[in-house]
Amino acid sequence: MARAVPGKPGFVFSPFNNKVLDVDGVPSGRLMADPTYPPEEKKYFRVP
Repeated sequence: MARAVPGKPGFVFSPFNNKVLDVDGVPSGRLMADPTYPPEEKKYFRVP
């Protein structure tokens, strides 16, 4: 599961490379693909 960025609602740290990702508007618990990886690598995380 990704971790929320303190003081930045709608942003999380990727559990794979610790980059900050925008998840604004994505419901909590939703499975989301990490956009920093190509689709063939299929890196997914749950939005906190």
